Amino acid sequence: MEQFWHHIWLIQGIGFIAFAADTALCHVKNGRKMLALSAPALLLWAVHYALLGGFTGALMCVATALRNIFTLACPPAAHRYIFIIGMGVISLMAVFSWQGPVSILPLLGSAAYCFSVLKPDCRVHVRLSWAASTFFWLLYGVAMGSWPEIAASMIGLGSVSIALIKQDLPDLRAKTQAVKLIAARYAAASVIGVFFCAVSISAAFFSTISTM
Repeated sequence: MEQFWHHIWLIQGIGFIAFAADTALCHVKNGRKMLALSAPALLLWAVHYALLGGFTGALMCVATALRNIFTLACPPAAHRYIFIIGMGVISLMAVFSWQGPVSILPLLGSAAYCFSVLKPDCRVHVRLSWAASTFFWLLYGVAMGSWPEIAASMIGLGSVSIALIKQDLPDLRAKTQAVKLIAARYAAASVIGVFFCAVSISAAFFSTISTM
């Protein structure tokens, strides 16, 4: 029994370290730095979820970390292609690591996070992507029994909201055109994201049915 609790605290402890890193990231003022510093935290989350048995979540974290690194290394003109390739990769990962309906949550969370690569230099764009992603990861944390994910997602949503209100909302009010551009990008990216998610969920569903 003692060994069991040591194991549990180790798993949750790794998650809480990742949680602390994520919370600090919300207040980084440069979008590119936010993406660069998120990679180590994402790898810690991957270890945390793998130890919990959430293999879809673990793979999504690894894919997101790699995508962030490629986004920073490639010129802006390539970001839309990284987005499309990234959506394809996480969709395939969801199919091959399918653990039932719960796998949909990290898939949607990663898909929402994908939007940040479309415009990594835009702070508000990155933060809005993270906010949407955090909502689905919160639900996944509840499903997997991840205490740090639940805490991180709730505090993270609060931190992002505060940062958006204090730092970004005043700028957006003065830049109507910028708001329209961001909305247009989200609309176009959402169509692509929904397509990839629908294909991967359908493939996983039919794969499950065929093995029954």
